[in-house]
Amino acid sequence: MEELAWQLEALGEQNAASTARTEELEEQVNAFRAREDAINRAMVAAQQVEVDAQVRMEQDAKLVHAETRREAQRVLEEVQRMAQNLKGALKELATQKREFVKTFRALLEKHMAEVETYEGDLPVTPRASAGVPIGGERPSEPAAKPSEAAAKPREAAAKPREAAAKPREASNDDQVSGWLSSILGGDEPRAQH
Repeated sequence: MEELAWQLEALGEQNAASTARTEELEEQVNAFRAREDAINRAMVAAQQVEVDAQVRMEQDAKLVHAETRREAQRVLEEVQRMAQNLKGALKELATQKREFVKTFRALLEKHMAEVETYEGDLPVTPRASAGVPIGGERPSEPAAKPSEAAAKPREAAAKPREAAAKPREASNDDQVSGWLSSILGGDEPRAQH
């Protein structure tokens, strides 16, 4: 009986220890379950945040895309408007150029007609270069004195001889005709000799 009482007491102690251990393990399980629930809630919240962020990013991207398209359309319309203005300005310049050329041509033709009218009335004398008239002819010199005639061959030998005929300078008529043909015909003005 004493042995049974001793065993019963030992079993009671073991039972109390097991009960305490069971309660401790149940508390740990409850803590683990609470942690698992918190982790699950955090994961769900993170997934929701990710989905919300993705939705916001897509909405922002759509807004930026729409704004960019509107800005590009505005710039394109501005460029087209500027191109139309430039085309109009170019047409206006072309019209002004045609009118100017027409008016200038009429003015030049009027002046040329006046020049032709007065050409017979006024003698036109071409400019001479260094006393040599057109054609390279020299004016007749007075007869040299004998002492001067002897000195002249020495001077002629010392200096190089000038060309027999100098080029003719352009007369006023040549200059006017050259400029008129260059303006009316589009050629470069003739070089003056």
